[in-house]
Amino acid sequence: CTVYPSSDIPRRIEDLTTLASTVNATASGPVTWVGLKDITFEHGGLSNVSFGLAAPDGAQVDLFAFDDYGFYTWCGGSNCQLSIDDWATEGLAPPQFPNDGGTFRPSRNSFAPFNGKASSGVWTLYVSDDGLSDPGGDAGDTTGDLLGWSLEVCVDNGADPDPTPTPTPTPTPAPR
Repeated sequence: CTVYPSSDIPRRIEDLTTLASTVNATASGPVTWVGLKDITFEHGGLSNVSFGLAAPDGAQVDLFAFDDYGFYTWCGGSNCQLSIDDWATEGLAPPQFPNDGGTFRPSRNSFAPFNGKASSGVWTLYVSDDGLSDPGGDAGDTTGDLLGWSLEVCVDNGADPDPTPTPTPTPTPAPR
């Protein structure tokens, strides 16, 4: 597996918009696994935020939204960080303040539609904000910034796995 960090950040997360941040994956071969690592951001109203991913061929999957967990969450600063992975602990919900870098399963759709697709090319993380700021109200400013993220891609490169070495027995010296 190879990890590709984003390089087109930071990016502003504005109200009622979707931003696109990209990475270029150079590994070749069909995808066997994909995950999003270390999504780092700040935002005043996480219940408005969702994440999606698009493969180089344009296939797009809506993956995760904080609103799916049924409670209001916020970062409280620039320390929101999480990873999204199909193999994360089932049933684990992000905490009220998701600043521990935890790994969570997608709340909407799996990464499985990417399996078997070509891995090489530009992958796009979509960050959507579907709410409005309320500067004088309870919600306040509900915009933010995407500060970083990485794409992890595993591929089938056609090579057989390295064989496990066979242990060589060590002769035991004969007693004298």
